[in-house]
Amino acid sequence: MDPLSPIDEFLRGVDVHAAATAFHANTDAHICCAVSTAFDPLQLRKPHHPRPDAFIQPSPWCPHIIASDRLISWSSPHASDFLMSLETCFPHSSVLQLFCVMLQSLDVNTCSNYRAGLLCFTQFCNELSISESACMPTLAELITLFASHHAGHLLDKMLNNWLASLHFWHIVNGAEWNANNKLHHVWRGFAKLVPPSSKHAKCPPVTLDALCILHDHLILNNSFDTAIWALASVAFWCCCHLGELLIPSV
Repeated sequence: MDPLSPIDEFLRGVDVHAAATAFHANTDAHICCAVSTAFDPLQLRKPHHPRPDAFIQPSPWCPHIIASDRLISWSSPHASDFLMSLETCFPHSSVLQLFCVMLQSLDVNTCSNYRAGLLCFTQFCNELSISESACMPTLAELITLFASHHAGHLLDKMLNNWLASLHFWHIVNGAEWNANNKLHHVWRGFAKLVPPSSKHAKCPPVTLDALCILHDHLILNNSFDTAIWALASVAFWCCCHLGELLIPSV
């Protein structure tokens, strides 16, 4: 039996395939981390211990990072291949700028809702033992299963935000979004199953009597009260004449 070479001896017992996968995942994480700090390079970003409701199974594709970086830093085998293909054809600085610009397309509130949706989708995939490779591109059936899983517990507006986050996650990572007509019917059923406790009661209408009561309790010699009365009057009478600006219904 021939003696092992120094390299073979060094790699004894090492799963080379798993190590290579972890390397590529970490490489993606470093690039995404550079993206997330590109606009504030001096900011120190340290993740906190995850809350019980934010727990996911440990994975090199979903590293433990702060929530604000989750949307751009969580990856998949498809995303890794897409990133490598970009860096093969284009300079690293150009790829970094591309991801920076796409990330800045979201405002603060939208980004917060999107990363919550991605977290819930990852938790759902963990429950069903869905592999990372099947999470992106996501099958149409998996999208509808995810949507129907939360029916009766959430507002339809929240579902819209979560699905939009998955769609954005696919766009950023060059993956096809496989939503189909079945999702439309799931969404309609979802909207009908929204729990009544999640809906706010309608506010009573503003009437002329209410406007008169407001007027009687304002001191019109005060500039602030005068501004309130002017604003309330303009808003009330403009809404009353809104029909003159709209096309009559057939």
